[in-house]
Amino acid sequence: AVCGYSIIVSQHCKMPKRLIFQLGTTNWQSMPSDPATGSGTFHENVHNALNKIEDVQCFSVFPSSVQTEPPKDPNREDVRVVHLPHPLPICEGIGPLSKLRWHSMSDDEIKEYRNRFEPMIYDWMEEIEKSEGMGFTLAIAHHTFLSPVMVQAVLKRREQNGKAKVPLACFCHGTGLKMYENELSPLEEWKDYPVRFHPWIKDDIKLFNDFGPTGDGVKCVQI
Repeated sequence: AVCGYSIIVSQHCKMPKRLIFQLGTTNWQSMPSDPATGSGTFHENVHNALNKIEDVQCFSVFPSSVQTEPPKDPNREDVRVVHLPHPLPICEGIGPLSKLRWHSMSDDEIKEYRNRFEPMIYDWMEEIEKSEGMGFTLAIAHHTFLSPVMVQAVLKRREQNGKAKVPLACFCHGTGLKMYENELSPLEEWKDYPVRFHPWIKDDIKLFNDFGPTGDGVKCVQI
């Protein structure tokens, strides 16, 4: 089950086909020059596992500062890569593959980042639904920061254009939660994380606040 959305198939009851969309925050291990972190590997494993379930198709997007196209498989149509002109932004610490923190990026830079993803995701979901002849039934985002923000924005735009509501689940990777913890800490050692994103997520856009059956809140799955 993903966030309460159980996938059960018995020999007596064939489930209808389901389309799932996934947005990751880091790259997959698709080429030697672009090694993946644990988050990227987890996203890829979830994608592959979902696609092994009967009557489920999962489509994924991930960013990369190295890759410019999906993994080189001529038969693979379920993955897209958003190429970045800079290293992958990270939530906290200094990763082995990037030193670019979200806190070092301006509001304009974050807006530009979002503009690379949201129109592309919207258009690709439209393309998939036309090809498959059905709508998406679930969306999944990784980390508790910009990925669910972007997917939620896309889903709301779809609803405004007459599409059915699609539930959104979020895998809560530790680094995103740690970033918020650092912002709220009074300790001097975390002064490089001024309070910025926590109130935006919690109070301004209320990303995780509305959990009602008809609400827009993102449902969380901690890993």
